[in-house]
Amino acid sequence: MFIEKIQYQLGKTNFSIDNLAELNEISSEDAIVFKKLMGLKTIPRDFKSTVITMMIDVLNKLFSHSDTDKNKIKYILFSHTSEFIAPFGFFYLKKIADYFNITQAKYFSSSAYKCATTFQHIKLSHAIIKTMQAEDRILILTCDITFSNILKTISGVAIMGDSITAILLKKEGLLNQYIDSHHIILGEYAKGIWDTAYHLNFFQSQYISELSNLVYCILSKNKMTYSNIKFIFPHNVNSISWKTFSKKTFFPLDKIYLKNIARTSHCFGSDPWINLQDAMSEKLMIPGDYYLLVTVGLGATFSVLLFRY
Repeated sequence: MFIEKIQYQLGKTNFSIDNLAELNEISSEDAIVFKKLMGLKTIPRDFKSTVITMMIDVLNKLFSHSDTDKNKIKYILFSHTSEFIAPFGFFYLKKIADYFNITQAKYFSSSAYKCATTFQHIKLSHAIIKTMQAEDRILILTCDITFSNILKTISGVAIMGDSITAILLKKEGLLNQYIDSHHIILGEYAKGIWDTAYHLNFFQSQYISELSNLVYCILSKNKMTYSNIKFIFPHNVNSISWKTFSKKTFFPLDKIYLKNIARTSHCFGSDPWINLQDAMSEKLMIPGDYYLLVTVGLGATFSVLLFRY
């Protein structure tokens, strides 16, 4: 399985950390922490768009830069972090299929693994695509909008931005080949941000160890070491956690793609794909390079994907 195309779109308005403090979304104390320790500068938000308008916008761009026959799209998988993003009975993917006249696709959505749901959809797609024809495609969408306060900020941890990403997958190709995935689910943290302060603090104390173990598992499973990895494309929760990861694992910090943290902050499930697409646009890899995409979903799911460029 190969990635044919990635297309993303961010919220159209950039808010500074100070803007959010002025709007009382975060405290002045949190603003200092996010700027000085976490490395955040701007947050993309889009108060005028909805999930459906963002889907239409990003797919218009995707299809305009691809000659893929829409009727060769056999599956559309939608990943989102928030469980409730529309009134009951409103099905985004049916609207999208009708709008773009995609007539041959089966479609469904999931938020089961929060920000890691897209990685589970990649794993699922790898199984599905084996049964498909060479010309067939799978379309994965991941989108979240910060329409409520609970989706905007995790105090002292992350500030969330609005984004959508479309990932077009094909069975055969040359670049961006899927190799493997690994997932660690720690169900004892299923309450997420609604857990007790003690349990949340304990999770934070274990976070880097679990993250390091995740990457170790996929590398050892594929008989590889960190020296085989050209880049890690992470979720953009904050920079300090990845700096700590780098120190613990001795993986070079300059090989963890962190430059978007200041620009986009944490855009839910889109983060690693935004980072990967920007790195490809910058031509930072050559054919044959191995890279990892890494994310963590609330609740808690640690997930990593291994690709060969």
